[in-house]
Amino acid sequence: MQVILIRNPGTETGFDVALAPTDTTATAAVLIARYDSRWTIETCHQEANAHGVGDPRNRVQRAIERTVPFGFLNQTITIAWYQLHGDPEADLTARRKAAPWYRQKTTVSYTDMLAALRRELIRHEYWAQAPQTPTDPQITAALSPSAQAAA
Repeated sequence: MQVILIRNPGTETGFDVALAPTDTTATAAVLIARYDSRWTIETCHQEANAHGVGDPRNRVQRAIERTVPFGFLNQTITIAWYQLHGDPEADLTARRKAAPWYRQKTTVSYTDMLAALRRELIRHEYWAQAPQTPTDPQITAALSPSAQAAA
């Protein structure tokens, strides 16, 4: 086993990340590159677990085998939707305003994307229940009081 202590530039004391790989043949640079490439996968799993993907509430083996992939599919669809229709600048501004301790936040998280999708779904549900705009306006330009006064 090796122990690799990583310090970001500008850090004066201590270290920022500690790695303890069991591969003793790889160089430190290779091990750090492996860690870096796995980071997005690990954060994806962490976000999925936080939203119930890793905790299926069923007992049948085939149901369990379908639940986790379906959860990851939902996560993928949410991220793809946000990439196409989300507004990261507005969401970051709102997040910083609501939570002043997040001033250093520079990117949206999966939770932020999920909240934006939920807001959009609620908005569409609300407008679906609203009465339709009439196709024949009740007041036309010829009948309006301002049009009659101008005549």
